[in-house]
Amino acid sequence: MFQKGDYVICGSNGICSVEAVTTLKMPGVDSNKEYYLLKPVFSPQSTVYIPVNFPEGSLRRALTKEEAMDLIRTIPTLPEIAITDEKNLESIYKEYMLSNNISRQIMLIKTIWKRQEKRIRNGSKTTALDTRYFKQAEQYVNEELAVALSIPKDEVVSFIKDKVG
Repeated sequence: MFQKGDYVICGSNGICSVEAVTTLKMPGVDSNKEYYLLKPVFSPQSTVYIPVNFPEGSLRRALTKEEAMDLIRTIPTLPEIAITDEKNLESIYKEYMLSNNISRQIMLIKTIWKRQEKRIRNGSKTTALDTRYFKQAEQYVNEELAVALSIPKDEVVSFIKDKVG
């Protein structure tokens, strides 16, 4: 169970702070059921209520500083995604994004980055699909690492480059 002050990753809401464990006083809602009151770190005007007994894997503890540093050190060894069927590219990208696994999201970033470099070298433009998923994965990764490392979100990429070359 998460506690007030913990950081968690909550699907498309990204990194959130647990503000409270509470019940809801609303008609039609079981008043004994507990919920996490979450505040997305980079959208503090939003509030998210998630049942405490939310399905396993949908809500996970955010990385600590030590875990973030360990992850950054492993980035060069993380493989690219083997893409054998371009027709199913979006479903592959979705699978990696929805895994709620930062290592898999970094693998997605690496894969799309290499695809974009190759297309540019061959005189082609990058695809809208690659651009969309690259930005989404980069946002999730940068936000989680920014909080874990206590640095501004826009400094995460240069921090990683400094550490891994």
